[in-house]
Amino acid sequence: MSPHQQSGVRIITKKLLHILRTQCGYSRGKMMLRLFSIFLLSVGLFACMPLEPYQQRYFSNTQAGGGFARQFNPNPINANLRNYVEVEDNPFERSIIFKGVERTHDVPLFRTPNTYFIRSWVSRVSGGVHHQLYVTHYYRGGGWKFWRRANARGGQKLEFVNIDRSVLSCRGGCSYSEIFGIGIDDVILQENRLTGFQVQIGAKNGERKIISVTSDQIEAQLAKIDFVIEKSKSKAGS
Repeated sequence: MSPHQQSGVRIITKKLLHILRTQCGYSRGKMMLRLFSIFLLSVGLFACMPLEPYQQRYFSNTQAGGGFARQFNPNPINANLRNYVEVEDNPFERSIIFKGVERTHDVPLFRTPNTYFIRSWVSRVSGGVHHQLYVTHYYRGGGWKFWRRANARGGQKLEFVNIDRSVLSCRGGCSYSEIFGIGIDDVILQENRLTGFQVQIGAKNGERKIISVTSDQIEAQLAKIDFVIEKSKSKAGS
């Protein structure tokens, strides 16, 4: 049940409690029994409610098994995602930073999207390139997930860096934020430039999730890096 649905159940329960107490004259025991029955009915009704409008764009219906199944869409329309590669070229820093095309891996929390993108560093000194999959996960309820590991297909372990963990709010249940980075070799990006690849992440609570790095994310990232490097060489040679 979403936070929006939980809020609706609480409001209805409070109103019914007030009516039972002030107008029906029920004893406390009888009132609690009636209230519990009404609460169960309310939970059932709100559980069947559709997703909030801003969440609906993250799903599409696909035909499967003679019926329709709901499939998550990592690139929803009007989700305010970055669809280009942002370059941070500070002459006082040792590396040029590239922040890539954003995609989503889960429904948003209070309209804040859960995103992932490729982040790259190109050294001004050595010309070496380092890549990282930058992932943000905002979620509510159930306690901390504690994301802590990542693997490529075949079981290859990838570098996992915890960047930030914080509690966002604990009003009506706690909301959490986890931000982490997954090291990606340049060879992996080059080899999967046309096909994309998947990474599986694992949490301390046993949860697992697959994140799909798409070919358009890789192509945009590598093309931008090549362009900036060639531009820098041209300036140096002029």
